[in-house]
Parts: sequence; C-alpha cells; structure tokens
Amino acid sequence: MSSSYHFGDEVTQYGDHNVGMIKGRTPADPQAALRDMVSAVRLLRGRVSVADRQVIDEAMETIGAGDTSHRQSWRRGPR
Repeated sequence: MSSSYHFGDEVTQYGDHNVGMIKGRTPADPQAALRDMVSAVRLLRGRVSVADRQVIDEAMETIGAGDTSHRQSWRRGPR
C-alpha cells in the first residue's frame, strides 16, 4: 500500500549547473555579519561616484546608530 503523504522539501530542477537547495545560511554571529558588511561597504565606497558616496554615508549612519525608533529610514530608497 502506497502513501500519498510527503514530509520534507520537494525540489524540481531543470537545466545544467544547478546548485540545489541552500539552507541554514544565517550567520552564527549577527554582529560579526554586520561588521563584515560594514567592512565590505567601506572597501567598495571608493569605487562609486561622489553622489553615491553621500547616499552610502547616510545609510551607514542609520545602520551604525542601531536605533530602532527610526525604522522608516531603513526603507528609504535612493533619491
């Protein structure tokens, strides 16, 4: 007798070079992930225009403050 119940993930892939399902990619230490992101932004900041640097600097001020009372500013898009 066959069961029609399936427990777990079901994945269908087509084509070549598939990676598959990636799970559990959250960092073990969120603060370390934040530090890594800030370091990457600082490295890449010098490769953008002056106007884009200003947007990056404003975003980094919001991120660096860690103030959750201004969450609206986290959703602000580029001008």
